[in-house]
Amino acid sequence: MDQARLSSTASRQRPAGRSILTQSWDNLFFYHWEYDAHEIQKRLPAGLIVDTFQGKAYLSIVGFRMSAIRLFGLPAVPGLSELNELNVRTYVRTADGTSGIYFFSLDCDHWIAVKIAQLAFGLNYQSAKINFNPKENPERFSCSRKKSKSVATFAWEPTGHSTTAADGTIEFFLLERYIFFTSKNNRLTMGRVHHEPYVFTSAIAREWSEAPFEWNQLLPTGMAPNLIHVAHGVSIEAFPPSPAHA
Repeated sequence: MDQARLSSTASRQRPAGRSILTQSWDNLFFYHWEYDAHEIQKRLPAGLIVDTFQGKAYLSIVGFRMSAIRLFGLPAVPGLSELNELNVRTYVRTADGTSGIYFFSLDCDHWIAVKIAQLAFGLNYQSAKINFNPKENPERFSCSRKKSKSVATFAWEPTGHSTTAADGTIEFFLLERYIFFTSKNNRLTMGRVHHEPYVFTSAIAREWSEAPFEWNQLLPTGMAPNLIHVAHGVSIEAFPPSPAHA
């Protein structure tokens, strides 16, 4: 097992101390594309190295519904009990082998939540219009931004049996990530979350879009995603950001 995988396994353990936010991530979908590692590396902040699985780098578009959101253990804030999110992410590591995620963007359909996340975690959250109602149609999701004519629509059909990711597999590489990195004023910061491993199934794409890549000035591949995973959801704890050791 290489150092990055050791770090990924260790990151599944709950961090010490008190979390600053709890919530549920429900009805998740993960669309994964193989992508040129050099192109990704050019977009990463100093201190991060593109992570690869069997020599291949990946970009992923991930969507889900957030619920039961609580800051610092306080009661849920009225109007913020259920939100939707769509993010564009890639897989990275630091020179010491700490593996995690780098988000190019995170679109959310509630401006207050966008501001809170920007301030608390320094993430590139954007306000967006998202149409996702798991109770009516749990396998279709669309997102658009005010300044873009593109609508990113995703529809999928689960296949196979529910399972968790086995160590050493591509599913483990893509799903079992509990650290994210941000950079501000050339300072690399690390955030951590904790949750049980995803119980997921593979899926096939009925609809897909690379518009979120274009929103981030990333060239689209022009191809369908290489892999799709869907998961019912997890309850998460988020911990205060800390300086990352690049």
